[in-house]
Amino acid sequence: EVLNKLQSLNPNLMLYSDEEIKNAPAMLKGKTEQDALIAYLQNLGILLKNKR
Repeated sequence: EVLNKLQSLNPNLMLYSDEEIKNAPAMLKGKTEQDALIAYLQNLGILLKNKR
């Protein structure tokens, strides 16, 4: 499921290398949606800080 999502997004945005897409399932092992939300919010905070 993760591979399909990344591959469908990537042609338009080029966010991930082929290697990152290939390794995504292994990197996500043991992670939860809460982990993803925290990482997203941290990244959003960094982006907003750098924009100011």
